[in-house]
Amino acid sequence: MELTRSAAVVNCARPGVELAHMTDTSTQQNFRKLLTGRFAVKWDAILFSGGGNDLIDAASVGPTEPPDLRLLATQAERGPDPASGDAYISAPGWQTLRDPHDRRF
Repeated sequence: MELTRSAAVVNCARPGVELAHMTDTSTQQNFRKLLTGRFAVKWDAILFSGGGNDLIDAASVGPTEPPDLRLLATQAERGPDPASGDAYISAPGWQTLRDPHDRRF
């Protein structure tokens, strides 16, 4: 790929860190240093890409929790013969996961 300007990619991700915590400047020292520390630069853009750890975290919530706190539906919620993969997802739990303003996971 040829670009008219130089570009750099900096990866601040670490295994097990959910997106909600990746940008926490009180605990993520490397991220904070890139914004305000000795290595800070004037960034033209910052792209946050996350979700894998968030999905794993949400899927680990047990079946005894309320539907809005669970990503996976219980057998009773999906019925004896689910027609599609969607039947395995708790709709209220999916809403909680995808709405960043109402995160409970």
